[in-house]
Amino acid sequence: MARGQTLTNYIWTGSTSTDFGTTTNWTSGSVAPSGASFNNSRITVGSGSTAPLNELVYSAAQGTTTYNNTGTFNQSGLFVGSFSGAVSGLSASMRITGGSFTSNTERADGLSSQGDGTLTIAGGAYTKTGSNSDFAVKWTGIGTGTLNVQSGSFTAGRLVYGSSGTGGAGVT
Repeated sequence: MARGQTLTNYIWTGSTSTDFGTTTNWTSGSVAPSGASFNNSRITVGSGSTAPLNELVYSAAQGTTTYNNTGTFNQSGLFVGSFSGAVSGLSASMRITGGSFTSNTERADGLSSQGDGTLTIAGGAYTKTGSNSDFAVKWTGIGTGTLNVQSGSFTAGRLVYGSSGTGGAGVT
């Protein structure tokens, strides 16, 4: 890793509202960057052993955003429901209502690792590109991954349904 470079993982807790731009909704107190292309960044909705209090809403106000993680930063750009341990009942969700979110990474984005994860596209656009353009509807462990495309668009090279564990996956 080059000196001074780090991967910034913006973790959504939704402790105040569904508003992407509210600092108290993020563990670091810093809002995840949006509206341009960013290197070495990742959004995680729900992490550890605590579920977010509110859904993350990515709207037209966030504009067109691209997260680029390659080489040393072999991480996904988006993960919804990334919990630790086998704690039942944890869930996280993200809704894209406007704007465009692109993850250009060498690792799959996904839903549901040790809990429930839901991504809903309702008027915006999600695109997964990069050397690994997979989107895992169900990653691993207990829980269910759900992808809902109501309007707008969802584009990925391949949908992957589960790598290990128990639970389910659904696409609507």
